[in-house]
Amino acid sequence: MKLQTIASIILAVFMLSGCGTVMGVKAPPEASSMEKIIDIAKADKDELYIKANTWFVDTFVSAESVIEFQDKEAGKIAGKYTFEYSEGFQRYRVKQTIDLSIRDNMVRVEIRSPVFRVVHSASRSMPHTEYVPLETQAGLNKARTEWNMLINSLEEALRQSYEW
Repeated sequence: MKLQTIASIILAVFMLSGCGTVMGVKAPPEASSMEKIIDIAKADKDELYIKANTWFVDTFVSAESVIEFQDKEAGKIAGKYTFEYSEGFQRYRVKQTIDLSIRDNMVRVEIRSPVFRVVHSASRSMPHTEYVPLETQAGLNKARTEWNMLINSLEEALRQSYEW
């Protein structure tokens, strides 16, 4: 009986440690968004718009990652982007808004409003959990790492030459 109690406590500790991104220190509000202006010399708005739109199509491969708004004249593209990561026995899906504002020689990218849900926990799929705001420092650190990779990917796509 004692061994079973100890095993249960150890299992609970491991499961709770996997929840470290959802439980824990709350991050300051400014941590829940990221903005970067990408300067691309000698690139007009139309060229940058086409490259950015192509990048969205190539990058947004999940059914939940979608372009929600496009306006070539205004130089605006907006959508939802999702990614997943694991922590302990938990698997999380994070969804956030990404907005691009495009002008001659520059693109401003803003990522904001991250929400998350548990999609898998301790060998169980959890398809019906709801998204809630991602507010902890640990969770936002994971998101910001993904956002940096996403922005770097966009910048690389904008700088590529498409001559054929």
